[in-house]
Amino acid sequence: MIDCGNQIDTQTHNKVVNIFSLLLNKPIQGVINIHPAYNSLMLSLDNDVDILDVVKKIKILISDNAFIEKELKRNIVNIPVCYDLSIGPDLMRVCELNNLTIEDVIRIHTSKKYLVYFIGFTLGFPYLGHLNEKLHTPRLDSPRIKVPAGSIAIGGNQTGIYPFQSAGGWNLIGKTPITVYNKDEPSKSLFQMGDEIQFVPINIDEFNRLNEI
Repeated sequence: MIDCGNQIDTQTHNKVVNIFSLLLNKPIQGVINIHPAYNSLMLSLDNDVDILDVVKKIKILISDNAFIEKELKRNIVNIPVCYDLSIGPDLMRVCELNNLTIEDVIRIHTSKKYLVYFIGFTLGFPYLGHLNEKLHTPRLDSPRIKVPAGSIAIGGNQTGIYPFQSAGGWNLIGKTPITVYNKDEPSKSLFQMGDEIQFVPINIDEFNRLNEI
């Protein structure tokens, strides 16, 4: 594992993304896969690889590149979201636990941009930061077996998007009518690690219209 610090912030994220890009562009023999996280990168290695040799090569590669902490150019991705009880079954739960109205939740949730720290470990699921403390809500006691694709959710101090139908225990507060992740060609997905997501509220009529396109 490559540790980039203890903080979860944009500066640490810059290091993670830049090291990730560096290892992709200048691959090291024996490294099979690279898994970015909030402030680290986990490497999968061949069984017969010399771990100490890989560590040495990574240290040399990083030390030879002074751009590791450079600021990244971030794309802003607008994602329409319908916050309606018919498709956001846990919206009232978030309201009640935080003493907020539905309008409050929508206003707070859409009032900022969310940095995509990394994507995974569930295929295509973006891990975003940072959710306003007023919306922090415990995960469900009993996870759902099926969460619809496109569901917008809150789990603890995080918010995210379920790109595909899957099991999940986060609070569903709305849904986007658009496809956000291309599992066949991930590089052509709506967002990538390092982008910023802006949720844009739409009503149920607009949701249904876009859902038919």
